[in-house]
Amino acid sequence: MFCFRLEVWPGFVTSILQFEKNVMLIADMSHKILNGTTVWSVMQDVFQKSGSNNQRYRDSCAKKLVGEIVLTRYNILLCYVCLNMDCGTLLALNLLDLYMFG
Repeated sequence: MFCFRLEVWPGFVTSILQFEKNVMLIADMSHKILNGTTVWSVMQDVFQKSGSNNQRYRDSCAKKLVGEIVLTRYNILLCYVCLNMDCGTLLALNLLDLYMFG
């Protein structure tokens, strides 16, 4: 799965419940499949395909990234969703308007 940049994170979910007069423990396997593509690599790919047309680059980046869920490497417990792109003066990493969600 390396050529597709996919990662499998194995895990499990547990729950303890009272069932009639006894305690019941439930343990379920739960895996997450993550796409290892970075936002920066998506932006570079879009730039190469759009050429020197700035407006087409901005529109293509917005189409690919707005609505996507982003997981940061420095804090793996937080996920963000890209809600907006601000293509003001800087067309670098400051393009994303990320909001944390639970």
